[in-house]
Amino acid sequence: MFLTGLSDTQKELVLDLCINASNVNGEFTEQEKSYVRQYAEEMRIPARYEAANTTDAAVEELAQISSSAQLRGVGIELIALLYCDDSFDV
Repeated sequence: MFLTGLSDTQKELVLDLCINASNVNGEFTEQEKSYVRQYAEEMRIPARYEAANTTDAAVEELAQISSSAQLRGVGIELIALLYCDDSFDV
């Protein structure tokens, strides 16, 4: 819902963040992959499950090219992803 208005570069960076966030505990579950796939479909980009950028690099670049409203939307989607498998690692 919040991701459709992003530029192509922003979309790829968001996908990197989703992939990295999903892998933070060393387990990329099918439920997490399903969310990543849904986000890719929403953004109309190909789904992938390997990040092209580290979390730090993706955050830095996304922060430079995004508005506050866009970043809030990305944050909301990342929170939903992090809780999708009923497991939250610090």
